[in-house]
Amino acid sequence: MKSIFSIFKSIYQRVSISNEEFSVAKEEITTMNRNAVLVLSFLCTILFIILCILSVITDEHTFRNNTFLYGFVSLFSLAIFAIVFFIKKTPRYHIVIKIAMYTFMTAIFFYSIFIGVYRLQKNYAVSFFVLQFATPIFFIDRARKMCLFTFIMTVIFSALSFRTKAPELASMDIINAACLFPLSLFSSVYLSKLKIHQFNLSRLIAVERDTDGLTGLLNKTALTRKVSDALEKTGKGILMILDCDNFKGINDNFGHDIGDYVLKEISFHVKNIFREYEISGRFGGDEFIVFIPGTDDVQYGRAKAKYLLEKINTSIFLPEKTSSIAQNAEVSIGIAVGSGEHISFGSLFKCADNALYEAKSMGKNRVVVAQDLLSFVQDEKDTD
Repeated sequence: MKSIFSIFKSIYQRVSISNEEFSVAKEEITTMNRNAVLVLSFLCTILFIILCILSVITDEHTFRNNTFLYGFVSLFSLAIFAIVFFIKKTPRYHIVIKIAMYTFMTAIFFYSIFIGVYRLQKNYAVSFFVLQFATPIFFIDRARKMCLFTFIMTVIFSALSFRTKAPELASMDIINAACLFPLSLFSSVYLSKLKIHQFNLSRLIAVERDTDGLTGLLNKTALTRKVSDALEKTGKGILMILDCDNFKGINDNFGHDIGDYVLKEISFHVKNIFREYEISGRFGGDEFIVFIPGTDDVQYGRAKAKYLLEKINTSIFLPEKTSSIAQNAEVSIGIAVGSGEHISFGSLFKCADNALYEAKSMGKNRVVVAQDLLSFVQDEKDTD
């Protein structure tokens, strides 16, 4: 007995997914479960409305006895659909979707139990067996939770069938449920593993596609796409272009290792200073871009840029000072602020690039703002 348990445990460990892998794919799992609940609850609403109408207009005895049941299930499915459809992404979004998923599954299982045990006492409970096997195909959760849920439904069905149906039918129902449960368990574990691996692989491919290898920030392609998408959604934003001063001289005088070190340190401060929703990346060479979506507050953008400039000046040091290169790293920052229907990444970039050119021509290591895409507003460098 102990050896059989060990074999099952070994098989489970081989095909199951780890908590770490599950957590990484949490967002994709929630999205998939939400879509599954939406589609199935919508189909159930339509199906049971049709059945409810048929039960009213037909003389068929089987239909007429279930009018109230059809109406209740259709309204319940509609309520689940509405809740899931209109729920907004909050800190408890994942929990709400999971509760809706299990509530919907419980209701459908109980409906199949009611029909299979009470309404069709002289037939096998085919609908319950189909649900028992098919549920893992549509929904994903940690394997132990899905298996526990299916086990509880199987026990309830078996107990009610044993108590209500004729012995020969009840025996076959219980045997069928007991045989299908291991298959349901295996499909729940294995399909979850396949889907979660697919989610994580897709995420890894997307990260590698969008990430700059040296700095870990977004690359040029991803930056362009994400900034354009953010502008479409919000219609306004602040674009900063940051360029390392005398970067060619740093590479020529100290070597590319020091140049790479400077770029990595700049990216470190960019990551720390700007929030998660503020898009940042390496546009190419020694040029970085930061985009703050949903605001045209020029003072906020100026303050963030000055703070970044100060952090770079006071924390990134070169091996020595030369006649053309200061010992601390220096950067120039051009800022463009824009809003309106016709605002685009291209127009903002051109304006911020002009502001960056002004910063370079005025002596470098400073912030210049091109406000409203029309005029330059110089941010004088602090003399102290």
